[in-house]
Amino acid sequence: MLSKKVYLAEPKSFNDPFDNKAFFYRNEVLSKYDFLKSFNGKIIDDFSSYVRLSSFTSNGVNSMPMWAHYSNNHQGYCVMYNTKLRENINLLSNLFPVQYIEQRIDIT
Repeated sequence: MLSKKVYLAEPKSFNDPFDNKAFFYRNEVLSKYDFLKSFNGKIIDDFSSYVRLSSFTSNGVNSMPMWAHYSNNHQGYCVMYNTKLRENINLLSNLFPVQYIEQRIDIT
């Protein structure tokens, strides 16, 4: 907080192994294009190595799962951001809601 920085985690550190994981593994498509065979999912892995994310909630202190997963098992603290302040415009333009779905997205 003193440095006014937000920690951005690598997706591989997430507690859900499917977070940030689309898939590109359909053999019937890969077999049609020789140049794709050599990638075999490497595109997604390479992309994920450059991605950094931070988790926020609009639920605040009322979200017990958020506290358990993202605050060192309820030992952390809650920082509130005033989304109406002009100085937070850059932050807000880079926030996107998480969409939970039943199946992984196929980007083949």
